[in-house]
Amino acid sequence: MCKSVVLPPPEGVGAPLRFTRTANAGGLLELDGIAVLLDGVCGGVGPYLPTPPSLLEELAGRRVDLVAFTHAHPDHLDSDGAAECLYAWGGPPVLGTRAVAEALSPWPVTVGEGVSAGGVAVTPIPSRHIGAAYRTVEHSSLLIEGSRRLLFAGDAAPTQWEGSSIRPDVLFAPFAYAATPAAWRIVERLAPERLVLLHLPARDNDPEGLWQAVETTLSRCQGIPVTLPDMGETLTI
Repeated sequence: MCKSVVLPPPEGVGAPLRFTRTANAGGLLELDGIAVLLDGVCGGVGPYLPTPPSLLEELAGRRVDLVAFTHAHPDHLDSDGAAECLYAWGGPPVLGTRAVAEALSPWPVTVGEGVSAGGVAVTPIPSRHIGAAYRTVEHSSLLIEGSRRLLFAGDAAPTQWEGSSIRPDVLFAPFAYAATPAAWRIVERLAPERLVLLHLPARDNDPEGLWQAVETTLSRCQGIPVTLPDMGETLTI
């Protein structure tokens, strides 16, 4: 059962949106009556949490209009679980990289171009994956535009956005965006109304001390509201 949290929108922000975290680094976004799944079905990798079976079953019973995956790493995409949902949903458009297309074959996947439903458009932005070991991984962040503009970073390195002209209302990003003061300065340049922080392990299984790094940075850096949703939690922003 999903928990719900209603967050007061900053002044001047448009229609509210809902986001339910259903995976390690993603979930189901509802904007302008359109439901978009973003890296929302994943497997478990090390300390990173998989999509729970109960949430997968709940997702399969929902209406989903668009599906997008930033890349094919298993902590962002569980191909078997995603295929189960795609057939249950009856054929929504899917956006992804070439590796995502291979993982979901024979399901058709749009690569390198945007997709849309109703008044909501999702555009891929080629971006560097965090970490030198993953420099060759094909990865695309996602720009979602309707009555609100959202940037879903996936696993893009924060430095990807230095000098970027994108000014999202809401930024969805992994822990690295709030793990160091240098990364936080890049978030400040993007100037989102809110940061939704994802891709953190369970607190009781955090061998690299990521929670401590994030909490230390956030205790020193003020100005942009930050939300860290639990698995299954629904935010209304």
